[in-house]
Amino acid sequence: MSESRLMRKMRCGQLGQGLVETALVAPLLIVLVIGVWDAAGLSSVENQATTATRDGARLAASLGNQLANPVTGPFDPTSIDQQVFATVVASMQGAPNTVVNQVDIYEPDPPPASGRENPADRIDSYQPDGTPIGSPGYTLQFRIQTPGAESYVGVMVYFTYTAPAPLLPFFSGQKTIYTVMQLVPVG
Repeated sequence: MSESRLMRKMRCGQLGQGLVETALVAPLLIVLVIGVWDAAGLSSVENQATTATRDGARLAASLGNQLANPVTGPFDPTSIDQQVFATVVASMQGAPNTVVNQVDIYEPDPPPASGRENPADRIDSYQPDGTPIGSPGYTLQFRIQTPGAESYVGVMVYFTYTAPAPLLPFFSGQKTIYTVMQLVPVG
């Protein structure tokens, strides 16, 4: 009988050890699961933003300049840019925990080496409501569609992502995604 008492004491000790190990590991697993969930959410939003900039750049590349698409002024990009802006914003609609801050339509310099927007680039920037920021810089005269010498167009979206779990704020912040395409030749 003394053996069975010893066995019971050992089992109780092992049970206590298991509870302690679970108490130590469970919070780490919970943080890990929340982190994976936040990272997946950010990745999904970035994929949606990439699709939005691709859609916008594809539209900008096909619309091109005033030779193929007459607009109100000789070099006024407003009509074309508003269509590109509307396409980008529509593609970003429904992105969870995301606010679009700005959409830029720009001429990458040098085309398309980096594709990133540089301060020296010609840029048309738009606020989230579609209002232009400043005067147009990438006017239609610079959007060349001559075969063999086509210009490039870049579309960049700035957005703020807020992670759904405040436990891991390092996924939150302002993000930018851009796409560069060559204009469709006309002529």
